[in-house]
Amino acid sequence: MNLKLLLIAMSFLFLASCKQPARTIVVAGDSWAAFTCFYKSLDKALNKVGVMDVASSSTCAVTTRFGIRAENWLTSTHHKATLEALKDKSVKALYLSLGGNDILNYWNKKMNSAEEQVVFDVVTADIEAAINEYRNLRPDIKILLSGYDYPRFIADHPIKEYVEAFEAMGSPTPYELNTAVLRFSDRVAKLADQKSVFYIHHYGLMHFYLGNPEMALEPFETLSPEMISAPQATAQYGGDPNLQTAKAAMFTIKNNAETITDAFHLNRFGYEKLAEHSVHHYLQDWFKAKE
Repeated sequence: MNLKLLLIAMSFLFLASCKQPARTIVVAGDSWAAFTCFYKSLDKALNKVGVMDVASSSTCAVTTRFGIRAENWLTSTHHKATLEALKDKSVKALYLSLGGNDILNYWNKKMNSAEEQVVFDVVTADIEAAINEYRNLRPDIKILLSGYDYPRFIADHPIKEYVEAFEAMGSPTPYELNTAVLRFSDRVAKLADQKSVFYIHHYGLMHFYLGNPEMALEPFETLSPEMISAPQATAQYGGDPNLQTAKAAMFTIKNNAETITDAFHLNRFGYEKLAEHSVHHYLQDWFKAKE
């Protein structure tokens, strides 16, 4: 199964936009933003806490891109579309996801600390450059930079691009890869000023809700989402870094009689829980229900 075909299949999931309400969130960035937007995960999570007049899915077909890296974002049409979308005064917040694809392409487990830090600094600088452009255009909005959850890379994955990425990283163990992305997350977290730019990651979220049956981890045994990447401790992770995310949390696609489990992307349930996590810690306060 070719990754390009998988991405095309994902793209077909986008539906027609809904009419924009008085308050909106622009969702921009990579595939994690795209899935969150397509599933209307933020809208549903806001509705759960009584915020019914906010929508976030009207621009995602042009402001998100599967596979895009932070290093290419500022020259992309998706960045330009994001700038255009932010000109609409109904936009009160930007939900941005970037950097994951860069790490999967440039990090290697054989790097020493100094080499790794160079990679982290370069990727973080690219993310910061994008944030600065959005802040310059709309200093009044809040920006939530969203991270990721643990991946599920395996040596014999049926999508060859995932195998190539895995091998290019030095075929890391789950612990080696997970602790690396946690270190990257700590670096990205420094971009938040807790005034107009905020950061939240989701490492351990799926371990809490679904466990990992293959490795005897039961649901609800690890750190609660209440404590994961909370505003007062954004670096705090949950779950068990020794383990991958469970199959039940990952995006799947049918290829003839075969069901392929993605190595990096969550399914609808996963992105809805990710959105609830973001809403609980930040967005419900930014978009309080109107009396």
